[in-house]
Amino acid sequence: MLTQKEQVRSIQQVLQNVKGQQEVVVDARGAARFQAKAPEPRPGMRGGHIPNSKNVPFDMLLSHSRYASLTCCCWGAETGVCAS
Repeated sequence: MLTQKEQVRSIQQVLQNVKGQQEVVVDARGAARFQAKAPEPRPGMRGGHIPNSKNVPFDMLLSHSRYASLTCCCWGAETGVCAS
């Protein structure tokens, strides 16, 4: 299992991954913000998402105000995340 420090990526690593797609980037913002259909709450922030990232809205990560258990299922280029 990776340590918390090993799970964090620098901006350079994220940009490199946009090209190589070795890891899946999960964006926990609401779908409307992810799709740039809702304004960002912070002034000056551009809307949208990192290319090729997957959206799993934060509220899907909670169950009764606690973190839900997650299962990640990968089928080739497609990734599904299930919360329970």
